[in-house]
Amino acid sequence: MDLINQFKQLFKPEVKIDPATFNDPLALKTSWEPLVFGGNRGINYVAVEENNSVIFKKTTISKLFPLIVIIFVSWILYYPISEVINTASILELLKKYYLYVIGYFAFIIIVFLISYFSGSNVYLDKNYGYAWKSRKKTDTMPDFVNIKKKVKLDEIHAIQIISERVKVNENRGNFTSFEINLILKSAERFNVVDQSNYRFILKDAELLSKFLSVPIWDGVDSRFKEAQFKGF
Repeated sequence: MDLINQFKQLFKPEVKIDPATFNDPLALKTSWEPLVFGGNRGINYVAVEENNSVIFKKTTISKLFPLIVIIFVSWILYYPISEVINTASILELLKKYYLYVIGYFAFIIIVFLISYFSGSNVYLDKNYGYAWKSRKKTDTMPDFVNIKKKVKLDEIHAIQIISERVKVNENRGNFTSFEINLILKSAERFNVVDQSNYRFILKDAELLSKFLSVPIWDGVDSRFKEAQFKGF
């Protein structure tokens, strides 16, 4: 338990939130701790409204990110052994550097697996009455029986915005990440997206609020909001 608590200490809410300010008894029963620990330093999703639905799709840069990482690492690894590669045959290289080759391809597989399993789109569709997460786009009715991450739209009571301060290290510094969570009538939460730009988060939350006709519970400190919008 000590290790778990120490891990959670790295990801803390920006400020303590008083749920009573939302004038809703359910807000007092709702957790205001981060639902997805670890945050997200980039903007990986964009919200699109179409055909009576809202879809959070991965951005082009997030789709290309694994390829960018592989190219960058490949260049770093290639440079020290470029002279050897240019003078030796492929068979000689495989014999001498087979562990190197195995590690390289293992790295590629791991990068793509991480990208694949963390890359679910989020769908909120009034035609089906559900919000769910899925990596596959379908033009037919989804198999909701086998979809684990789903909630009924009529169970959604509010949209929650919360922030967390993520400690990285002394050199790279810390950053703030923001979550949009769907608050259900049971006070349970369903995470929609986790990104580092408050303006994008607020815009997406307003889109969801209008689409679902539910209020936004914005738990981000007002001082931070002023700093984010300064100059815009």
